[in-house]
Amino acid sequence: LSREAEGAPTVRVVDAIARILKIEGAEFLSAYPTTPVIDAAAKTDAMLGARVGGSPVPR
Repeated sequence: LSREAEGAPTVRVVDAIARILKIEGAEFLSAYPTTPVIDAAAKTDAMLGARVGGSPVPR
């Protein structure tokens, strides 16, 4: 049986990482090239200094 079939919630790893970084108070995340972790962090506003594709992330 899959976890979804059992009714268990599913979490994407990149979303969990972004949430942990936000909880820990991380202000910057540096990676090249753009990665799914950067994108997830930008979506959760976890990184105040996050840049995606070289452009500031809208807040």
